[in-house]
Amino acid sequence: MKSSTKDEMRGKFHEVKGNLKKKAGQMVNSPRLEAEGQIEKFAGKVQQKAGRLEKGLEKEGDAPNGAYLLMTNKKCGDVMTRDLTCCLAVDTAQAAAQSMKLEDIGAVLVVDSQETKKLVGIVTDRDLTLKVVAEGLDPRQTRVETVMARDMVMCAPEDDLQRALDAMSKHQLRRIPVVDDKGRLAGIIAQADLATRLKQPEATGKVVERISRSKRAA
Repeated sequence: MKSSTKDEMRGKFHEVKGNLKKKAGQMVNSPRLEAEGQIEKFAGKVQQKAGRLEKGLEKEGDAPNGAYLLMTNKKCGDVMTRDLTCCLAVDTAQAAAQSMKLEDIGAVLVVDSQETKKLVGIVTDRDLTLKVVAEGLDPRQTRVETVMARDMVMCAPEDDLQRALDAMSKHQLRRIPVVDDKGRLAGIIAQADLATRLKQPEATGKVVERISRSKRAA
């Protein structure tokens, strides 16, 4: 990790510590003395975190939602896959499955049209297995709109990558769509993108491991 990045992060931690100490100093009446002690204790933890920046990552449990904190300034747009295979809500489950087989992928994003590319859902190989095959439905007659997920967690190309990682960890997602301010599909961030496009193998491995402990696949 570049020294400038470490210095910047260390500076932020010390700034937080200074603000906490200042707040503690403003507590003058005795009922707040215990609170002051708690603030000072927390400030000490902040200083300890700053020292761990030498390793370039936080210990599991310290970062938001238990994910590892990657020391990176990258945006979601820097890491996402842009060349995507999409399908329409009116396409058949068989067509979606064939796209997955052809592209060797586990999910297909669903858009309202191939022209506007407005994201309306996502269908995964798990959706097809549980909602079509297991239910005995005909994949040639079943439309994607009947089995796709509509309630999605998304991010924007200009969002910090850490925000996407936190969302993936919190919601136990293996992939997260990236859309612009008009809801149009811009890309997708998947585990493979983290592994191949970030040069922090140890930290990235921990993030992927955390997400892979999912009780439900995205």
